Amino acid sequence: MGNYELMDDDHGSDEDLMSAVRNGRFEEMEHLFERHHPALVAYCAKITGDRDLAKDMAQETFFRIFRSRESFEEGSRFTPWIYSVARNACLDHLRRRRPIAVDPAILDLKDESVLAPEHLEHRENLDRLENALLRLEPAKRELILLARDETKGYREIARSLGISLSSLKVRVHRAMKELRSIYREMEHELV
Repeated sequence: MGNYELMDDDHGSDEDLMSAVRNGRFEEMEHLFERHHPALVAYCAKITGDRDLAKDMAQETFFRIFRSRESFEEGSRFTPWIYSVARNACLDHLRRRRPIAVDPAILDLKDESVLAPEHLEHRENLDRLENALLRLEPAKRELILLARDETKGYREIARSLGISLSSLKVRVHRAMKELRSIYREMEHELV
């Protein structure tokens, strides 16, 4: 998965380490944690919009992986599986509570693929965009944030979500269309 996928080191591949954990060698979780924790925090931050919450969600991801270690299928790739677990942990958390304020540094949405740049030069318009994102349901917000992640391509995102590339493109397009609509509605509310 782009920069999230790490090279094997002298401890073996991620798949070998997870197989070892699955077979009772729990100390191997430490190597998986060291390899993936920083990237998982960044991934969770993009979904939740909160760096501190992202750290908690990355930790939750490792707890879930350990608890469900038997569900890791031999012969499958570890990286898509761990990101699927992280995604579910974040979405479960967001469903249980109201969306939190989105950190604009995480969003980094100042480009024309979201809204015209001239609108985003003013802080009030960035605030409106942030609020429009928060009005989206978490799954749609996640799609937009994942699509904005320059470290991952659409193929990797589709694979991690377990959907086809064309389905991902349609979902991102629809989420962006809804975001634009919400943004414009909020713009008219101010008039």
